[in-house]
Amino acid sequence: MQFKLVRLFLLLCLIAGGLHTSVKAQDINVQDFGAVPGKPDVSQAVQAAITQLHRQGGGTLRFPAGEYHFRLPGAQADFARLMSGELHYDTKWGKPGIAYHKAMSFVGLSGVEIIGEDARLVFHGLVQPMEFVDSQQVRVQGLSIDWQRPAFSVGTVVASRADGFDLQVDNDFPLQGGEPVWALMDFDVQRNRLGLVDDWRLSAPLQLLAPQLVRVSGSKAVPVGNLVILRHVGNYRPAIHLLRTSQVRFEDVQILAAPGMGIIGHQCADIVMQNLQVKPKVGRLMSTNTDATHFISCTGEIRIQDSYFEGMGDDATNVHGFYLSIQKSVSTHSVRAYLSVNTQDLLPDWPQPGDEMEWVRGDTLKPYARNILNGIELNNDGSADLHFAQPIDSAVLPTDLLANASKVARLVFKNNQVKRIRARGILFQSRGALIENNEFVDNTGTGILIDTATGWMESIGTQDVVIRNNTLVGNGYGDGTYKEASGIAVLTESSAMASGVHNGLLIENNRIQGVGKTGVYICCSRDVILKGNQIAGNAVSLRLEYSDKVQLNGHFPGWIKGRGNQHIQLSEPVSATQH
Repeated sequence: MQFKLVRLFLLLCLIAGGLHTSVKAQDINVQDFGAVPGKPDVSQAVQAAITQLHRQGGGTLRFPAGEYHFRLPGAQADFARLMSGELHYDTKWGKPGIAYHKAMSFVGLSGVEIIGEDARLVFHGLVQPMEFVDSQQVRVQGLSIDWQRPAFSVGTVVASRADGFDLQVDNDFPLQGGEPVWALMDFDVQRNRLGLVDDWRLSAPLQLLAPQLVRVSGSKAVPVGNLVILRHVGNYRPAIHLLRTSQVRFEDVQILAAPGMGIIGHQCADIVMQNLQVKPKVGRLMSTNTDATHFISCTGEIRIQDSYFEGMGDDATNVHGFYLSIQKSVSTHSVRAYLSVNTQDLLPDWPQPGDEMEWVRGDTLKPYARNILNGIELNNDGSADLHFAQPIDSAVLPTDLLANASKVARLVFKNNQVKRIRARGILFQSRGALIENNEFVDNTGTGILIDTATGWMESIGTQDVVIRNNTLVGNGYGDGTYKEASGIAVLTESSAMASGVHNGLLIENNRIQGVGKTGVYICCSRDVILKGNQIAGNAVSLRLEYSDKVQLNGHFPGWIKGRGNQHIQLSEPVSATQH
C-alpha cells in the first residue's frame, strides 16, 4: 500500500511538472530571440519568435517595454518607389497578383496573446504590421503602433494661388520632390479643427522649390497660415487585419499612424476594443490614412468602448456587409450574382451555405423576401452561382440586390470620444445597435450616420438601433456631411425612397449643438421614436422624409415634415413646416 502511495505521489509530481513546463513554454519573450529595443531591425528575430508560437499552436508572445523597429527591405523599397512617383498611389495592394509586405502573421491559432508591456512598435515603409487569420481567442494588449516616417506630410501654407499653394513642410516629413498626392486637407489653426479644403488625386506631383518647400499644383486654394495634410497613398493595408477570426479582444492598444485603416475585421465574430486609442502623435495632426476601424460581414457583437479617436482620414468605425448584384437567373432555385465593388481589404465577400439572404429592391433598397442559401459555386469570371432552399420569389427583378442577413454584427459603441476627423464620426449598417454616452466633436461630417448605399454597395437596412445620451458638438460643417445634418442622419443612398428600409430606431436624450442647416435628418424609416433630445444651433432641428410610424416627444424648433411621411404622432404641439 505504501509503495502504491509513493508511485501515485511521483506520478502527480510528474504531471504537475509537465503542466508547469507546458505553461512556461507557451510564454514567448521576443527578446529571447534577439528582438531587443533600440536594435535597428527586429523583423527576423520577431519572426523566429512567431514561428515558435505556431509550433506550439498558440500561447503568449511578449514584448517587454521599449521601442522595436521593423525595417523590411521590400517595404522600405516600395515606400521609396511610391514617393518617387514610380508606384501609383491607388495600387490595390493585396488584390490577387499584387503582393504586399507583412511584419507579423498569425494563422490558424487558438488561444494567442500578443502582450506589450508598454512596448512601441515602429514600422518603416509600406507594410502591414499584424494579421490574424482563421484564429480564435485572440488578445492584443499594451502595444503602440507607429511609423517612423508616415505616409503623409504636414506643413504650413506660405503662399496661395487659385490653382494651388506653396507649403513649408515640417522637417519630420522629409521630401525630395516628385511625391504624389492622393488627397489633401487643410487644418484651421484658429479654430483648432480641420478646414474646408478637401481635395483628391492630384494629377501633378509635388515640386521642390527649396529644402522642405514644395509647390502643390492642381488643387484648391488654401489660406496662408493654415496647415495642410498631404496623403501620399490611398487605402494601403490596415495596421491590424482580422480575417475569419473570432473572440478577439484589444486592450490598451494605440495606433498613432497607419498608411491605410487601423483595424479591419472581415468575416469575424465577437470583437471587443477596450481603451483603443487611434490618435496622432504630437505634431502630426493625422493618425490613420482612412478609417480607424472597419468591419465587414461579421457576426456576434462588435464592442468599442472607453476609446479615443482623432485625426483619421475617415470614420472612427464602419460596420456593414455588401449587396450582391444579380447577373442572371440560372434556374427556379438559382441565380448568378457578383459584387461590383472592391472590399476594403480586397478579399472576396461571399455568403456561405446556411446563410439567410435578403432580397432587396434595387431602386429603394427595401427588403421584400428571404431565402436560405443551400450552396454556392464560384465562377472564373468573378461571379458566383447561388443555390437556394426554396424557389426564388416570382417578384424578383433583374435590378434587385441580395444582402446577407446572417452576417450582421450587433454594434455597441459606448463611452468613446471622436474628435477632429475628416468625414463622419461613425457610420454603420447594423442590427441591434447601441450608441451610448459618446462625444462627437468638430468632425467635418455628420456625427452619426445610419446608411445603406448602392454606390459603395454597403448593406444592410438597420433594425433595433438605440442612440442615446450622446453629445454631438460642432460636427457636419464640411466633407462627409449628409443631408446637411450636423448630429444624426438616417437615410439610404438610392435612386428612389421608401419607408421601412430602416426599422426600429430610438433617438433619446442626446445633446446636439450643430453648425449645419439640420440637427437630425431621418428618411426611409419605420417605427421611430425621438424623445428628450436637446437640439440647437441649426436652422432646422429635425427633418423627416419617407418615414412611417414616427413618435416625437420634446421640443423640435423649426422642424420640417418633408415628403412621403405617414402616421407621425406628436406628444405635444410642435410647429411644422410642410414641404
